[in-house]
Amino acid sequence: MRIKTVLLFALIGSASALMAQEGKGALQVFGGEMTERAEARLLFWNSAKNTAAGEFVITYGQPEWKVEYNKSENFDKMTKGKVWRLGKNFWTMLDTNLPLRIGGEQVAPGQYYLGAKRSADGATWKLCFIDPTTARAARLDASGINNAEIAFTAPLKFSQSESSREKLDISLIKAGSKLNRAQLVIAWGGFALKTTVVARLRK
Repeated sequence: MRIKTVLLFALIGSASALMAQEGKGALQVFGGEMTERAEARLLFWNSAKNTAAGEFVITYGQPEWKVEYNKSENFDKMTKGKVWRLGKNFWTMLDTNLPLRIGGEQVAPGQYYLGAKRSADGATWKLCFIDPTTARAARLDASGINNAEIAFTAPLKFSQSESSREKLDISLIKAGSKLNRAQLVIAWGGFALKTTVVARLRK
């Protein structure tokens, strides 16, 4: 009986080792080291009450522009009919505690993953908002953004940039005397994507 038991455990062990060898390399892990992330943030401050009146921030990784992207056929292959992840490594995120209007679309307070979708003919671009809860449930990484469910979109205006950006740059440019209004500018390489952002502040 003892010999049979030993043989049984030996067979189980051999089978487990074989399965481990067959599955070796199927699952990999990346990251672990510290990576830099950039952010664009607007904070509204109530001086009379000496307290914050609200804020929103976009955080993102900064991919580098490559020379081969200068060829339109390469850039089109990357973007036409696809959703661009709008950064690198972890998701590009918008976090706001204020109601916003971006490109004319209402954005409720909360957190969103962002992407940029280009039409199949290449003529139009849209800013994509993805519900993080849905993406987490599917265990999606930002590299799989084309498989993500898009909650809603806002129009983006494409233009050629005056200067080339080696790294992706997302900025919020305040609109003069209109404190609650800004222009969102996404600049990379020799192009820029722009839209307006309006924050709804409490009176």
